[in-house]
Amino acid sequence: MSEVATQWAEHVRRWRSSGLTRAAYGAEHGVKAATLSYWAWRLDKAQRAVAAPAPVAPALVPIQVVAGTVPMPAATAPVMVEVSYAGGLRLSLPAGIDVLWAAALVRALSC
Repeated sequence: MSEVATQWAEHVRRWRSSGLTRAAYGAEHGVKAATLSYWAWRLDKAQRAVAAPAPVAPALVPIQVVAGTVPMPAATAPVMVEVSYAGGLRLSLPAGIDVLWAAALVRALSC
């Protein structure tokens, strides 16, 4: 934090703990109420930016999409293809589904 920002942070801290209005504090300490408001807003904004967690981008692995469908043997139970997302979301699709449609669906859900 710059020296100017540090000085204004101290003014903002004192003003907030004083119980005075911005105008009264400004008149008492020789600062403009508008400038005090600006620095209070700027310092609060900087604090929120530090406190806010960074957004997490979805982690996807590259896959190769092959046009067509996968034939399913009639004598066995249906095979499922499952896509798992961070946070526990799972998408289960029948293995015989059109892969281009499934790839488009996965892309749309990843946005």
